[in-house]
Amino acid sequence: MRSGISSRTRYRSQAIGQVIGYLVISGLTYIICPDEEFLRFLCETIDPTVRPNQKEADLLLEEFNRALGDDGVQIVATKTKFGNIRYQGKGITPSTIDAVFNLQETISGLKWENVDRQIIRIRTSIEEDPELAIGTAKELVESVCKTILSQQGNPAKGNEDLPKLVHTVLRELGLLTSSKEDAKTQETLRKLLGALSVLVQGTAELRNLYGTGHGRDAKTILSDPKYATLAANSAATIALFPLQAYGIR
Repeated sequence: MRSGISSRTRYRSQAIGQVIGYLVISGLTYIICPDEEFLRFLCETIDPTVRPNQKEADLLLEEFNRALGDDGVQIVATKTKFGNIRYQGKGITPSTIDAVFNLQETISGLKWENVDRQIIRIRTSIEEDPELAIGTAKELVESVCKTILSQQGNPAKGNEDLPKLVHTVLRELGLLTSSKEDAKTQETLRKLLGALSVLVQGTAELRNLYGTGHGRDAKTILSDPKYATLAANSAATIALFPLQAYGIR
């Protein structure tokens, strides 16, 4: 929930602002705090010990989740072993997936609806369906690369694997070589591009191992959300490099 309240950041989406506005209109106050604390605060405002009127709590929960939904965050009700209702936040926090938010901000003015949907899908499935997040991360890179190539007048053939597709778009944008820097800088850039290639290959392999898109044995162990976070951040990092170069042309 990159767009929450923090002593170090400004608002970065309308969603949290809507929640705050609702709280202010309701006569509630709030403090400047990290996103995780803000989510806990919202949960506490509808906890049965604070708000025993369940109908009122349900209405607040609906309003909160409507506003938080665009940030891939929801508040969900759980039951303790004693049957008591408790609320907790589920979704993405600043420490997990910064690169994906940066990518979404970069494409916000391009109206690439398919890519935007993929980003939302990643953000909302990290914890609940990590395999979907991993599979979508690879699709995200493919979509960005294919869209850039298409708009450059050199559409992808359709049979490229992910490393080939990324290499093609970097070459199309002139990012593989540069004559403007000195020899030492060029060598450093070559190393960085080599690391990017390894990241691309690793993202593709991670999707093959854990992501959606392939049927697996029923006994296959489900992937951990931390792998989904790794795949999402890797994919966003890969996509941002050509996308930012494309955007300043």
